[in-house]
Amino acid sequence: MRICFLANAGSIHTYRWVRFFSQKGHAVFLISLKPPAFSYPGITIFQIKKISLRPRILAHLINFFPAYIQLKKILKGIHFDILHVIGAAGEGWLGVFTGFHPFVVTIGGTDVLINPKLFKGYELLTRQVLKKADILTCDGRNGEEAMIALGADPQKIRVIHFGVDVDKFKPQTPDTELIRAMVGEGKKVIMSAKPLRSECSVKTLLNAAPIILKDVPDARFLIIGDGEEKDTLQTLAVSLQVADKVVFTGAVPHELLPGYLSVADVYVSTSPVDDGIAMSTAEAMACEVPPVVADCADNRLWIQDGESGFLYPPEDVLRLAEKVIFILKNPDFRKQAGAINRETIETRYNYVREMQKMEAAYAKLINRAGEHISLLPATQ
Repeated sequence: MRICFLANAGSIHTYRWVRFFSQKGHAVFLISLKPPAFSYPGITIFQIKKISLRPRILAHLINFFPAYIQLKKILKGIHFDILHVIGAAGEGWLGVFTGFHPFVVTIGGTDVLINPKLFKGYELLTRQVLKKADILTCDGRNGEEAMIALGADPQKIRVIHFGVDVDKFKPQTPDTELIRAMVGEGKKVIMSAKPLRSECSVKTLLNAAPIILKDVPDARFLIIGDGEEKDTLQTLAVSLQVADKVVFTGAVPHELLPGYLSVADVYVSTSPVDDGIAMSTAEAMACEVPPVVADCADNRLWIQDGESGFLYPPEDVLRLAEKVIFILKNPDFRKQAGAINRETIETRYNYVREMQKMEAAYAKLINRAGEHISLLPATQ
C-alpha cells in the first residue's frame, strides 16, 4: 500500500503510527503543518509553511488558504492509495477539501471534545470532516459518542487504540542514577506526564501536593512535559511552598520514558478530558505503576477502582491526595495493582495488534475503491 498521512510530525502519536507502516514495507508519505520532532527514516516528509500568528482562531483563518494551496501542490506530485488524517481539526479541515478518497480520519480528543464548543466555525468544519470520511477512528467510547453527537455515521466509526509497545514499556529495575539526580534517594515518587496545558489540569496535582507531603514527607513530584502553562505551574508550586519537592523535567524523549516510569511509585493523570484512556496512563500501567486518574473519558473501563488503581472526581484535590497517600503507604497494593494493569495493557491495548487492525481497514477501503472504479462505465 501507498499511504499518505496528513498529521503533526512533532507528535509521538504520528511518529508511532507512520513508523509502523513504513517498517511493514508500505510506502509512506507524511505531510505536516509542523516541523518533525523525530527521525523518520524511509519516510518522505513534506512540511507546509504557515504564517505565524496569534490568536488561534485568526491564525487558522489566515493560514488556511496558503496551506491548502501548498497541500494540493504536494498531493499532485505523489501517488498514493489512501489519505489518512490524524486530527479532525486543522489537518482534517485541509484534508476534507482535497476531495480525495479513500479518506481516513483519526480524532485526537480535543478536536471533537473541546474545539467545536469554542467557535461555531470549528464545529461546522469538523462536522464536514466527520461526514466526508470513509472511516473514522478513535481511541475510546467517549470519542465515538462525541463524533456521533457531531453528526458522524456510527457505521463509519472504528475504535482503534493508539496502543502501547509492551516490549518497550515494561517493568524494569529502577534507575538509581536517575532517582538520585532527580529527587534523591529513598523518596517516594509521584509522576505526571500530561502536557502542561490548561485542559490537562496539572495544577490539581500541585494543589494536592501540600496535603500529600503532610502525610508522606518523603514524597516527591516528577512533572514530565512542556506547554504554555509551565511558568504558571512553577509559580503555583512556589506559592504552595512545595517547589523544592517538585521537579519539572520539561519534555522527555519518548524512548526514555520507561526509565522515568521505573522510578515512579504512583502515576497521576489529572486531565478531565481524554479520548479513551490517555496513552501516558496506559504506558504507566504497562510498567506496573499504579494509576490515580480523573474519573472521566473511558478511564473506568480500564481501571478497576480500588483494585488496579483509583479514580477520583475531576479536580477534586482532597480525593486525589487521599488516593495517592493510600498507594504510597501500601506496597502490597502497588504490587497487586501492577500485575493487573500489565495484563490489561498486554491483552487490550497492545500497539502492534491495534496497528494491524488499521492495516486491515486500509486494505478493505482500497479494495472497495478498486471495485467501485472497475464497475464504472467506460468513457466513450
